[in-house]
Amino acid sequence: EEISQRISECDGLVFASPTYGSSVTGLFKTFIDRGHFLVEQILQNKPCAILTTYENAQGNSAVSFMNQLVMTSGGYSVGNIAAKVEFNKNPVTQRIEKKLDKTAHRLYTALQRGSHFKPVFPKLFNSVAFNVVLKPHAMTHTERYRGAIAHWTNWGFI
Repeated sequence: EEISQRISECDGLVFASPTYGSSVTGLFKTFIDRGHFLVEQILQNKPCAILTTYENAQGNSAVSFMNQLVMTSGGYSVGNIAAKVEFNKNPVTQRIEKKLDKTAHRLYTALQRGSHFKPVFPKLFNSVAFNVVLKPHAMTHTERYRGAIAHWTNWGFI
């Protein structure tokens, strides 16, 4: 509950994880599970930046995983960075530094716009995911999802 509360109070987030075994770390997955991102929709209208490092391959798989998390939890991505890095080397090359600056600027701009702004595709995607999949499922299992339903009611989702 503390994770959910703190995230719901944020204006935006940066998600970052090294790529282990072609995906984000187990610790990152545990963080997602404990945060109730999808069920509570705690990223609603929040801009998010996504970063990962990888050595061999599949850095884009980790980025894709985090993008899906953001979109299905109500947020939207302002930028993605997958940095290929040799073992025990600094991931911040000149090229990556430029990408970081660009992503940071996009996140800052999104934060200045406020929560009323959300690009059209993420808004449409989240609306369909919530109204066609998540909400009908929760409403058929109200006892199991009473906390989420209360959260959605407080936020004006239902």
